[in-house]
Amino acid sequence: MTKQQTCGGCLHFVADAAELEREVPGLKILSSAFGSVRAETGLCRQRDFFCVPEHGCTDWRAAATAPQAA
Repeated sequence: MTKQQTCGGCLHFVADAAELEREVPGLKILSSAFGSVRAETGLCRQRDFFCVPEHGCTDWRAAATAPQAA
């Protein structure tokens, strides 16, 4: 597995705080996805668990990248 093939670069990985709060019902009741305690932890939609961006697995798929500005 290369560095690019880690959860942080995977299509299934959600790390954006606002998106996490939409994806996980009730998360705001516990605290907030914007809290510093979460750090870079994100949600794997494929396996339905939280993990760090450095993690990786065999279900890895390249995340879409934004077009480069000219």
